Amino acid sequence: MDGDPLTRALAHKNKGNKYFRGGRYELAIKSYTEAILVCPKEKATDLSTFYQNRAAAHEKLVSFVELADWTKLRMVIDDIGEHAPGVV
Repeated sequence: MDGDPLTRALAHKNKGNKYFRGGRYELAIKSYTEAILVCPKEKATDLSTFYQNRAAAHEKLVSFVELADWTKLRMVIDDIGEHAPGVV
């Protein structure tokens, strides 16, 4: 990636935003982290945005993991119910 550090950071953020909108949260996190790493430290407002975006992607990722875990648990409970009538 060419350009000054802020331009590169903004490009990483934009890439992360595309991943985020597409539900590819792990890749979004990686892009936001790259933005944080290359952004000049005196650009506090931009850094704040990158950190907030990364936090939002982490939150979405955790939500999907939790949903998958709950779905698996529900399948186990349903399976137990089929094999043990009268047990809820």
